[in-house]
Amino acid sequence: MADSRKTSEGLPFGLAVKAIIKDGKDRCLVLRRSRANRTGRAVWELPGGKVAPGESFADALVRRVKAECGLDVTPTRAVAVLQTEMPELHVVRLLMEVKVLSGAVELSTEHDCYQWIPIADLDLPCPGCRQLEKKARGREESWSIVWRSWVP
Repeated sequence: MADSRKTSEGLPFGLAVKAIIKDGKDRCLVLRRSRANRTGRAVWELPGGKVAPGESFADALVRRVKAECGLDVTPTRAVAVLQTEMPELHVVRLLMEVKVLSGAVELSTEHDCYQWIPIADLDLPCPGCRQLEKKARGREESWSIVWRSWVP
């Protein structure tokens, strides 16, 4: 019997969640990966990350945002679903708009800088994804937007 967790190419699926955190000035929070990271050094990205086995995507998003930038958030709606084939994994990313409940931006060691950028300038699938793929894989990425309801 075929493994339903794999693509037709035999790659396993991985799920990641990313947060669209807006301020009151129509800007979105992006973080720069630290130069100490193994991959994606100095790449700008949205807060968030991988969903752990058995974890809901909402819980993963809340956990990852708190760990990466110190904010307590709650997801409010899904705004995009993205997919790409990486050499070892078929990655599906769920972009969620969130509401900040409390906290101030305080970066973990994974990131060394943050900025608030105009939402109209947000580079989907996410800031830095194209550069990360080119730098880490030495090739063009194969991102496709599966669904998007939010258009800046």
